[in-house]
Amino acid sequence: MAITFREAVAEVELGLVSGDHLTDIAAAGLLEGYESPALATLAGQFGEPYDPAEAERLWNEALDELHIPFEGTTAAAKLLVRAYARLVADSEVPPQLGASKMAGLHRIVAHPGCDKENLGDCIGAGRALALFFAHDGHGYLDATERDRLNAAIVEECQRLASTRF
Repeated sequence: MAITFREAVAEVELGLVSGDHLTDIAAAGLLEGYESPALATLAGQFGEPYDPAEAERLWNEALDELHIPFEGTTAAAKLLVRAYARLVADSEVPPQLGASKMAGLHRIVAHPGCDKENLGDCIGAGRALALFFAHDGHGYLDATERDRLNAAIVEECQRLASTRF
């Protein structure tokens, strides 16, 4: 299963998705069962010339109609950590790519005091990031090390995917 509409909203909030994809995300939201006149109008603009101001207006109106607040970058990143972990756990995304996406989230939200003990703690991805950075440069020379690290990333992603923050 790909990411959900709510997870796509978090990607938009973090600036991971360009505005010209809002019509696609709106259509996906409708297919998931979200009901909003503004969301339907935005989805209906698929294939039309892109008007960034109108798309942004409709997007914000749809989120308001759906009562989906902007929760801040850290909350959005935590939601996406679980989403990316689920994609890895379900074998939809390779372990290294999923962990890399989590590292990217950390770069976006990192601030002084963000991490308690380990890099990635503030978004709940500390162990996944440690495994990702341990992987860097090792797996290409030694296939058994790559397989061991990939298996550990998958195991951590399975744990993260089932965790509620």
